[in-house]
Amino acid sequence: GSGDGEFSIPAGIAVAADGNVYVAVANEDTGSDRIEQYTSEGVYVGRWDCTKSYIFQALRCVTVSPDGSVYTADNERIEKFDRNGFFEPWYPYGYDPINEKTGHPTRVFIGLAAGPDGSVYGYDAFGSPWKVQKYTSEGVIVSQWGRHGKGDG
Repeated sequence: GSGDGEFSIPAGIAVAADGNVYVAVANEDTGSDRIEQYTSEGVYVGRWDCTKSYIFQALRCVTVSPDGSVYTADNERIEKFDRNGFFEPWYPYGYDPINEKTGHPTRVFIGLAAGPDGSVYGYDAFGSPWKVQKYTSEGVIVSQWGRHGKGDG
C-alpha cells in the first residue's frame, strides 16, 4: 500500500540507538518508495518520500549509524539523511560510476550496514565482481573486498 503504515514491499528495517525504527518500503507499482519511522512500541512517527526530501528509486535497504544518520540504498546510490529525514549531501552521492580498482561500475546495492565508528558498508551485487564496499561517514570509499563465486572471499 501507499498509505502510512502500509507495507506493500518492506525492503529493510533498522533500529537507531534511541530505539526509533526505520522501515524501507518499496512500491515499484506506484512509485511510493519511502522510509517510515516508528517508535520502539510501533507508534507511527512519520515518513520520508519524494515530497519531503528525495526521490527514491527502487528502495532496497536502510541502516542507522551511531550518530543517528540514516542511510538508504536505492538502485545505484547510497544516500544519507539526518534523523528527521532531510537529505544530507554525501560524497560521492552514493556511488563511483567506474571503480578505479576493478574497472567495474558500482550499480546495485542490496545490503547496507553501519559500523560502530560511523563507517558505512554497502553490498554491491552488480555483475562481477560482487563486493562489499566500506565508506567513511563522509562517503569516501576506503576499501572493498569479495568476488562472485562459490568459494571464500
